[in-house]
Amino acid sequence: MRVVHVQKVSGVSGSEAHLLSALPLLRDRGWDVRMLMLHEGEEGAREFARRLHAPVEEVRMRRDLDPLAFAAVLRRLRALRPLIVHTHLVHGDVYGLPAAALLRTPLRVSTKHGFNEFRARPGFARADRAVARLAHVNVAISGGLARYLGEVEGFEADRFEIVHYGIEA
Repeated sequence: MRVVHVQKVSGVSGSEAHLLSALPLLRDRGWDVRMLMLHEGEEGAREFARRLHAPVEEVRMRRDLDPLAFAAVLRRLRALRPLIVHTHLVHGDVYGLPAAALLRTPLRVSTKHGFNEFRARPGFARADRAVARLAHVNVAISGGLARYLGEVEGFEADRFEIVHYGIEA
């Protein structure tokens, strides 16, 4: 069963630490887990790719909304033919969910990882909700984050699956 995680990476922080710990465990359990890493050439992205014990495909972005990068994501997902596409953070959602929907990926999952001030912008909230509708499952890393997304962006907080990080201290 092939699962492709899609996320923009610029360094190693919370969501990246989660993926660094979770993806190798899934591979140990027999899952064909891969990472489609969006980046802008940051050293932190290279560090993440070096530390991740799973295959990494890279897509270089020139700016936040880059049609060439979207086309590259679409090509790579078409070639990989995953059963599941699991997106993380805003760029992962914006690039990964539409591409996976166009390719009719059987299961699309989106995980929201953090509290961000930009989420309060009405235009952002509308766009984020629209993209989130392309996911079969929307995950929040805490009940507090699900409530925040409900209050700030207008999501239905009770529609989120809650999956807490399992990062070792």
